[in-house]
Amino acid sequence: MKPTAFDYIRPTSLPEALAILAEHSDDVAILAGGQSLMPLLNFRMSRPALVLDINDISELQQVRCENDTLYVGSMVRHCRVEQEEIFRSTIPLMSEAMTSVAHIQIKTRGTLGGNLCNAHPASEMPAVITALGASMVCKSEKRGERVLTPEEFFEGALQNGLQSDELLCEIRIPVPSQYVGWAFEEVARRHGDFAQCGAAVLIGAEDRKIDYARIALCSIGETPIRFHALEQWLIGRPVGNDLPADVKLHCREILDVAEDSTMTAENRAKLASAVTSRAIARAADRIVHLDVKRG
Repeated sequence: MKPTAFDYIRPTSLPEALAILAEHSDDVAILAGGQSLMPLLNFRMSRPALVLDINDISELQQVRCENDTLYVGSMVRHCRVEQEEIFRSTIPLMSEAMTSVAHIQIKTRGTLGGNLCNAHPASEMPAVITALGASMVCKSEKRGERVLTPEEFFEGALQNGLQSDELLCEIRIPVPSQYVGWAFEEVARRHGDFAQCGAAVLIGAEDRKIDYARIALCSIGETPIRFHALEQWLIGRPVGNDLPADVKLHCREILDVAEDSTMTAENRAKLASAVTSRAIARAADRIVHLDVKRG
């Protein structure tokens, strides 16, 4: 199938794009990498009057690190997150997780902002962004700038917190301490497929006892799940060989997941427990190696 007829505009500046959005907000589709939009257009599941192509807006393609914050333009492509040194050295959790995202053809075109706006429950990046405590910067011509937390931005399955005349322009990510361990783990039917369950983990320790933990899961609910109960349980626990087994057992006790047509609640809880314990084990192992270097 082919799309229905639509108008097409390709602005070259952010003010121009926001002005077009303000005028046509009732019936416009944003074209970033096109990995989600183009199939919807071709199958006529989306029939916008206007497609606004933002690929020529250089302001949305910038990456910089200032004052322990990484500022990432929404049009930065997946392959840059995976490969560029600025990501690997400041937010290695993102680069590691990106190796599990889709395939090279998709990563060459797909964008971080487009992925977040799509808000797919099984997508890896929303969970990673949630674990990192990032902020989404949204702009419109009328309202100016709004900054949303992950909890505010991800409203439901395939639903984000953008207003109809707003554009996601930037993701602001706090750079974790160099002494924080990190890991991303997932289970998928094939490498590059959507996760059946994924876990993004950041943990820190003082004197080999955990004093900092941030954990987010994907594919167990309609939005990324911040695992607050497990984070609190981890605080004060020693980093040792027994930690993964203890985590796995405790996860099973406190996880509350729903079943659907693809998996029973019991199996999803088992899977989430296993994936989370593996991620914590690898993050804890990195803490041990960092302590050796620090010492």
